[in-house]
Formats: sequence, structure tokens, C-alpha cells
Amino acid sequence: MQAHTNDPNLIKINSVKQKTTMSDFFETALLRYEEEQDQLAREEREREENPKKYWFIVTDEWEEYADSREEADGYIEMAKKDGVRYSCTEHIEGERY
Repeated sequence: MQAHTNDPNLIKINSVKQKTTMSDFFETALLRYEEEQDQLAREEREREENPKKYWFIVTDEWEEYADSREEADGYIEMAKKDGVRYSCTEHIEGERY
């Protein structure tokens, strides 16, 4: 069964198929931009919900960064064994203090 040539939906589809203008380029660019913005928002939300932390351990003789609490505890133990004063501060990556 063929569609009737006066079918308004068929006429509309054919009309849309015939229109290929610059707006297609802009629509595609807009969609790409919106997808990139969505991805950036997801990444930002992930950073807010699960911030990456690091620790900064300082003594009179040395200073070190640690990526985990366990690693920081190791540096603290070294400072205690050496008998030096130490300071250990926790930081969130990307934050400015």
C-alpha cells in the first residue's frame, strides 16, 4: 500500500529532506557544544562528590607530598623516628589556600 500523495505527513517529510541549509551546520555545532558542556558538568559533579585529596608533610629537614592517608602516616612515622617536629596538612586538589 502506497502513501497517498496528498498525505500531509509525507509532504512535510519531503519538504524537510529538501532543506539542507547552513542551519544544519549550526545545529550540529550546537549539539556538540551541549554534549561537551554536559560532560564538563558530569566531571565537575564527580570532583565535588569525590574530591581528590593529598597530604603535605613538612619537617625542619624535608617536605613531602602524599597521595593517601597511609602514605602520609608513613612519612609521619619517619619524622617521629628521626625525632624531628613535623606538620601534616590535608588538602583538596584544585583548591587554593
